[in-house]
Amino acid sequence: ASRAGSQLAQAYAELDRAVGTYETETVACRGASQPLPCVTAADRTAVAAFAAFAHRVSLLAVPAGAAADRRALVADAVLAQRAFGRLAVARSVGAYERTVAAADLGRVVAQVESAVTRLEAQLASTA
Repeated sequence: ASRAGSQLAQAYAELDRAVGTYETETVACRGASQPLPCVTAADRTAVAAFAAFAHRVSLLAVPAGAAADRRALVADAVLAQRAFGRLAVARSVGAYERTVAAADLGRVVAQVESAVTRLEAQLASTA
């Protein structure tokens, strides 16, 4: 459990850095001459970050009592990956804006954060 907790912390730190970079890039896109390709490129980067995170979490060797929380975290990370993936393929500003509204990215990312916290707590209680 201790090793899994350490590996989870490392994977989440990498995801957190990627999300921070995403936020910086999307803010910078506001001043770009072509903002849509700029933000969709950032979205593709976020897709890759959430995919890598989901994969790393799925490989964690966790105690049986933490397996359900690990599966829930992987599922939430995949949902985030898909949400950013839908943004990454938007072909117009209008389509992008509609997708942003429907995706509720803040909630999706918060759901991943909450699932990380639950798994961390579960691993800590079994360490």
